Amino acid sequence: MFKRLPIILLSSLCLLSHPGMADGIQRIKQADGSIEFTNIDSDVRKPRLDTRRPTVIYKSLSDEGDGFVFSDQKPAQAQFEIIRYDCFACDPGSSVDWHSVALNTQAYADIVVSMALIRLDR
Repeated sequence: MFKRLPIILLSSLCLLSHPGMADGIQRIKQADGSIEFTNIDSDVRKPRLDTRRPTVIYKSLSDEGDGFVFSDQKPAQAQFEIIRYDCFACDPGSSVDWHSVALNTQAYADIVVSMALIRLDR
């Protein structure tokens, strides 16, 4: 029994390290060129119940070249990366309609400007 233990242990470890058994992150390139990442096996993935189009965010380098700009508008003359979100706030069961929630751009505007002036993010 004890002579076979290393073989049994090694076999078990090989099975556990098999890519099909792993919960690793998979990179999926869609037909439209978009890239998705998931840790859910393709056989387990459920069809999306949400019929709305996913939100597409364009990420580009700022004009000054010292940061990134995120927008729902495609940059006219800059290189960009597409980030696609299917689930807002990462909670598919959320009762919040993220398409209708207003973005508060004024509450911290003064603080954001003052921090930008002293380049706090550096």
